[in-house]
Amino acid sequence: MFASVIFTLGAITALTLVYRILNFINLYFLHKSTLPRYLHAGKHSYALVTGSSDGIGLATARALAKRGFNVIIHGRNREKLAGIANSMAEEFPTIKTVTVVADATNARPASELVAKAIATVEEEGGKLTVLVNNIGGMSMFNANPHAALIDTPVELIGKQVDLNAVFPTMLTRALLPNLMANTPSLVINVGSYAGVLGLANLSTYTGSKAFNHMFSKSLSAEFKLSKTAIEVIGILVAQVETSGNPSNKPDFSTLTPDEMAESILDKVGCGKSLVAGSWRHCVLGQMPGWLPEPMAEAMLRKIAAKRNEAEAKKWR
Repeated sequence: MFASVIFTLGAITALTLVYRILNFINLYFLHKSTLPRYLHAGKHSYALVTGSSDGIGLATARALAKRGFNVIIHGRNREKLAGIANSMAEEFPTIKTVTVVADATNARPASELVAKAIATVEEEGGKLTVLVNNIGGMSMFNANPHAALIDTPVELIGKQVDLNAVFPTMLTRALLPNLMANTPSLVINVGSYAGVLGLANLSTYTGSKAFNHMFSKSLSAEFKLSKTAIEVIGILVAQVETSGNPSNKPDFSTLTPDEMAESILDKVGCGKSLVAGSWRHCVLGQMPGWLPEPMAEAMLRKIAAKRNEAEAKKWR
């Protein structure tokens, strides 16, 4: 009897492991993106990418333009966005690029400004079929982003939560009438493994990113329940080399913005509501779960301490 129980448990464990390996291979090496499904309005199809003046956002906007979408790029710096629009017009002469300026740290008015820009695009015949909620971060504020909560100014906490959680939520709500009218449509929420791991001295950032992840899962389930043809996918991101997140020693886990953007778009249609964008980030993000909890927490504290020390030196 005992032997049969052990055999059964062993068989279940082995089958689960085989399933996970096959699922990993399919997801990251065999799956073909269904992004063209959202190009159904042809030359009138538009994709909005928030926080697209540099980094992952800019790379994603360019990748979408390469795939035939007109793009709406968003940021805070009007001159920078204008320069990007001119550059994209030269690189993609058949694609339209629209700019919209709004400060996402003031979530409600910013979401209203972006929604008005989309309304203008649609009045002129465009159709919003893709929304990429990319904007987020912690390094754009004039303060140490790795400070303990007790040392974080109250006004900064509000701005971080607005930027990472409130703005994407309010913008998605504001644009749902457009996305519902233009189905099938797509919402991509760019998240962070920090919101899964809960790193020290990043409580506001990791908390707001965790909200982002559950927002993706819940909204995806909501549309499936109502049989609304809107795909929602949350993307878990780890180390990416950007101006706001420089890496002095790029390694196995570090991606360029272009690599990350391609990986994000490659996951469209994978059937998951929350997934690591890159197989390398998937491996890195899953590693703590393979260890005993005390060991995993000790490892994460060590990583956090090293990074906190490096950041503190910049602000002395």
